Amino acid sequence: MKNNRLFPEKINRVQFLIRYITLFVALLIADITVAVSDKIQNPALKIALLAPGVLLLIFCLFYMFRAILFPRLKDVGLGRAYSLIIFVPIVNFIFLIFLIFARTDYCIKAQASAKENKNGA
Repeated sequence: MKNNRLFPEKINRVQFLIRYITLFVALLIADITVAVSDKIQNPALKIALLAPGVLLLIFCLFYMFRAILFPRLKDVGLGRAYSLIIFVPIVNFIFLIFLIFARTDYCIKAQASAKENKNGA
């Protein structure tokens, strides 16, 4: 797969944090759009405001996994299956803190040192 700016193969800690903050801003905008459309009585105007908000929420879900989590997991040395931790309450917050502070190839280096200790002992 070709590596580009929007969907890179790996992102470091700072890029992860910036992208996550950007995601929260987009989610806030979508939430405001949906909340405002809920207060409107005119059905046509309600749909006109609700549709972009819902589309933005769907895009944010896609963007969170494809452009934020998957590249960061690869950078840390974990598989894509670990992204499912995001759906577990409380654990997801701890996991995101780990992704913010874990260094590049942290898990790969930890596995290599564990193998060295096992083979050396």
